[in-house]
Amino acid sequence: MKVFRYLAKDGSGQRMEGLLEGESSAGVSRNLVAKGLFPVQLSEVVSDGGLPGKAGFLKNLWVKIGTRPPNSQSLALFTRRLGDLLDAGLPMQKAVQQLYLQTKEKRLRHVLRSVSFRVKSGESLSQALAGDGSVFPKSLIGAVEAGETGGGLTQILAGLAELYEKEDDLERTVKSALLYPALVLIVSAATLVVMFSYLLPKLSVLYSDLGQDLPGPTKFLIDFSAFTQTYGAGILALTSVLLLVLLFLHSKYPQFQFLVSRVLLKLPFVGRINLNREIVRFAHTLASLVGGGVPLMRGLWFASKSSGNMAFAAELEGFGSQVGGGASLSSVIGDSLIGESVLVMMVQIGEEQGDLAKSLEKAGRVYERELRDRMKVITTVLEPMLIVFLGLVVGFIVFSMMLPIMELNLA
Repeated sequence: MKVFRYLAKDGSGQRMEGLLEGESSAGVSRNLVAKGLFPVQLSEVVSDGGLPGKAGFLKNLWVKIGTRPPNSQSLALFTRRLGDLLDAGLPMQKAVQQLYLQTKEKRLRHVLRSVSFRVKSGESLSQALAGDGSVFPKSLIGAVEAGETGGGLTQILAGLAELYEKEDDLERTVKSALLYPALVLIVSAATLVVMFSYLLPKLSVLYSDLGQDLPGPTKFLIDFSAFTQTYGAGILALTSVLLLVLLFLHSKYPQFQFLVSRVLLKLPFVGRINLNREIVRFAHTLASLVGGGVPLMRGLWFASKSSGNMAFAAELEGFGSQVGGGASLSSVIGDSLIGESVLVMMVQIGEEQGDLAKSLEKAGRVYERELRDRMKVITTVLEPMLIVFLGLVVGFIVFSMMLPIMELNLA
């Protein structure tokens, strides 16, 4: 799709300008005429991205990086500020334009520029958000569309802001819990690399000059060091190639993505964390959509599209048709991958009381607390285990290398 800058007149002769996407200038002209505008001038917008704009591969990579979906923090900022501006009485066009002008983050600012032009061109906010493809979550677009149709858009935007703020807080909790163990692993790996590539070879030369039989632990370390020096580069290259192949398969083949997603949900301990995180996202998203007036079947479809796990999303995609066939949501959940007793019970209570959104929100908080508790286990158990492991490995290396000297002194 190309981007064209247009200058047009409406029925009263008023001049209007903006940006529109289309395969050709003729297609853009037809779109303008369909909106009641008479095109005066059309010009294709040429990217000035330098090298990325001139090389095909780099250009595609640049576009892909630039169109990554905004993170939860950016979405929370977008929905919160837009809701505040609309609540203050600003028209939609002016509110979106002000939001574009006030946003400092480059990626979100680039997206909002397109949204602003689309809204100026007469599109609704949901149409403008959907015009950027997969940049915005489908759950957000669906909630905005429901707000535009049934009213209460500012309340829906406030609810979405709370949803994305919770997701951002949860993401920060997970990242902070994994940060320290990751640093310990990196330091451990760096320490072992230095020992096996620099320290042990020097000591092995010293011991060979002594001309004595080496103890078993020392001989094992010296042989292992020689093996890593000889084949280390090849092993590293083979590992890198294997990782690249896996990344290629994951990006090109949905079946492989589904398999990886399924494995991530089945892993011991880690799988439970992934499942809890997806349940929290599902519960909060569906609660926000249903509470904003989106029909349950459509809300389930949008919730499946907001999932970060393909296997989990596939599970959710069948919920809408089953509910449409007359089944209750609680029974559908009970027979699925996420058939957690607490979730089923709380959804059933919400259906009986006629307040499904409130029950889903409570269920989301329950599983969010459980997820936080599991992340605390990582920080309180895994960190000391890694430190002890590193200490044992380094201690074994030091002891093994000092053992010949100790035997020499005893002799």
